[in-house]
Amino acid sequence: MKLKSAGKVARAVFGLNGKAMIVLDFEFCKECEICINVCPRGVYTKGKSVNARGFRYPIPSNIDKCIRCRLCEVLCPDFVISVITR
Repeated sequence: MKLKSAGKVARAVFGLNGKAMIVLDFEFCKECEICINVCPRGVYTKGKSVNARGFRYPIPSNIDKCIRCRLCEVLCPDFVISVITR
């Protein structure tokens, strides 16, 4: 996992075997768990770390199972997740 600051937004970038990247702008996360529940392959788990607002954000801990369906990206109400395909 690579953390970097983009202005006031902290991001985590996760690689997917050269096929895609999952980018989390975790400071926007409000711990709704939609991404965890909607993922058909169980890619996400609730992280142990918290953002500046005290919410635990998701971690793609099973990223190798990702099929790049982008349901997590489309259904996230706070635009936390970006799935970037190559």
